[in-house]
Amino acid sequence: MKNSFLILSITAISLASQNARADNPTSGSCAKNADSTCEWSFDTSTGTLTISGQGAMADYDYFMTEEYDRTSDGHVMPITPWNVQNDDGTYPISSVQNVVIGKDITSIGDRAFAHATNLTNVTFEEGSQLQTIGQHAFALTGLTNITFPDSVTTLGSSSLQFTDLATWNWPANLTKIGWATFNHNNAIESIVIPDTVTTIGNNAFTSCPNLKSIILGENVTSVDNKAWSPNVYIYCQEGGHGGKSCEELVSAAGRGKLRTYTVENGKIKVGSKTYNSFDELPGYVLRRIYTVDEAEAAAGPVNRVTIRYK
Repeated sequence: MKNSFLILSITAISLASQNARADNPTSGSCAKNADSTCEWSFDTSTGTLTISGQGAMADYDYFMTEEYDRTSDGHVMPITPWNVQNDDGTYPISSVQNVVIGKDITSIGDRAFAHATNLTNVTFEEGSQLQTIGQHAFALTGLTNITFPDSVTTLGSSSLQFTDLATWNWPANLTKIGWATFNHNNAIESIVIPDTVTTIGNNAFTSCPNLKSIILGENVTSVDNKAWSPNVYIYCQEGGHGGKSCEELVSAAGRGKLRTYTVENGKIKVGSKTYNSFDELPGYVLRRIYTVDEAEAAAGPVNRVTIRYK
């Protein structure tokens, strides 16, 4: 009788363990379509979530316990597979500390890592082909620094919202900063928009209480409404950008204190004052290498705008 009870108990424990594994998987598909072989795996011992395979990641919803139709065409947006709610009401996304993105992944899905509050490290494999970082992809995470692949062309809307991201690089091929991308960031003090960027979305840099100045890249031609807060100094090269005057760009953004500058003999002129570099502008704390020749002289061959905090 005791043996029978023991066998039944062991069987029950085994079944419970299998159910737990089924409810909280540690690997699976994250493919967006038939052309993608995207897969994910989570190492619970290190808190590392790895995205591998080829092609685009799927777009996901926030904390849902079942699939939810959020789209206008009737397409069902799935819940994030590595964030299925636990029985105790918690979410495994809080266990994610590291994310590794494989080199053949071409896009990071919407909301892929949102609310990973303990995520502090993102690694992109060498030779990355990543082009797009989706909406809210890294929102509400613990990131303070990140190095993007040069292949990235778009930082999606709200993709870095509600983080204290302090240091990052601008990808060499970046053309668009989406709406609310850096919204609600307490760490940013100054921004240099690289010359590759043409479009800045609305609220891209609003609610950043310590942001003092923004230098617009030479090819910015579209700035949406309320791109930044009214107390921010906007430095714009005199003569305009791509046919748009500085006044038009700042007016389109709805607010900001315009300061036009010219570059003469390697010096920055703002009004009647001359500065040796952008470092010396009032309240400005970033270093900008703004030509390839200067970049190579300073740090060897590079092909992107480089920023760092002092």
